[in-house]
Amino acid sequence: MQKELIIEGAKQYSGYITSHIPQENEEGAIRYYFSGSLAMLLLNSAKSFKPLLLDEKGKVINEEQEILIPNKNKNSLLKGVREIGSDVDVITIDEKTFARKGNIYHLAIIREKCDLATSLCSNWAKANGTMYFDWLTDERKFKDYNVAELTMLDGTKVFVTDPLYLTIHKFADALACKISIERLLNNGKSTVKKEGKYQKDLRDFASLFNGVVSLYSGIDFDKIIMHIIQACPDTAFSTIMQTNLEDKIEQFSSDISTLIDEENQKLFNKFIGSIDKQNRVISEIADDEVKIEH
Repeated sequence: MQKELIIEGAKQYSGYITSHIPQENEEGAIRYYFSGSLAMLLLNSAKSFKPLLLDEKGKVINEEQEILIPNKNKNSLLKGVREIGSDVDVITIDEKTFARKGNIYHLAIIREKCDLATSLCSNWAKANGTMYFDWLTDERKFKDYNVAELTMLDGTKVFVTDPLYLTIHKFADALACKISIERLLNNGKSTVKKEGKYQKDLRDFASLFNGVVSLYSGIDFDKIIMHIIQACPDTAFSTIMQTNLEDKIEQFSSDISTLIDEENQKLFNKFIGSIDKQNRVISEIADDEVKIEH
């Protein structure tokens, strides 16, 4: 029941925001889209999604076939349902979209207009202000955007990060967390909090991989990995791929193996193999560039 409330809260919240701050402009270009945990939750209320590639101004330059989400896959997505931490990840393409709109998304207003807001995020019960948006484009420059148009069960549309790309970024979150754990251990500090986050990252990844990645056809992971790095070199994924991750990739694969459904193991092994291969290439290039600089 609690998971259902969280899912309903995510749908209610996004519906309120998008109805007052449209995701598309009058010419049909996308102005912003949701990412992170909120995007994951919205997949639970979607009957299908359509991957889109947008140019730097939000115009669609490539559109793929619509992908239906079967009930079995919804069960996998349900395993990843949890409250959002406190922030809502938003990628703004038109930086003026939210200007002078604080009266719409102020948390006091959200609690008033969305009765399930605190089910979505219990931290919002006492918080106020408009700073709970995590603007992922503030310190990052995107050359293009991988987005998905969700068609919700009620027929409405919501734009979020393409779930395939969201999954790969979840992988990066897990490895970044593992690196942080090792650093804490080396300094003799507690890792309890980070260990909990690592387990959460594993569940998030598995939920997305079993729930949506398995629905794509003919995935070329090599191509996707390079596209993520070229589209935005400032993401956590792009950054960690410049370091040799051989042992951490192996550990991640071992830690998550029991969470990947049997019918998806072959696809997962393909993903890990591609990550490992591309990491070797990218980290070697990064090492060579450092040597040249010195």
